[in-house]
Amino acid sequence: MNTALLATIAFFFATVQQRVEALSLTPDLETAVLEQLIPAIYLERVATKCSRAEERQRLAALSAQKARTRCARRSAHSSPGHSARGD
Repeated sequence: MNTALLATIAFFFATVQQRVEALSLTPDLETAVLEQLIPAIYLERVATKCSRAEERQRLAALSAQKARTRCARRSAHSSPGHSARGD
């Protein structure tokens, strides 16, 4: 990788981190957004640009799996009478 590409990637991740922090989410939700939601959306977008159907389907399935995994974990940690934000 060249220096310009590394600088672009570093800038992108710093910007994403800054914008997510500005949402003032709980640490658990912030982690979910950074580690599950954003990668799932990225994979979904990449899948639509693939020319081969097999690759589109594989990436779309991986995106859906990431989103479902986070939702399942979140549901398992929620209990009746408590909001997802912990209020």
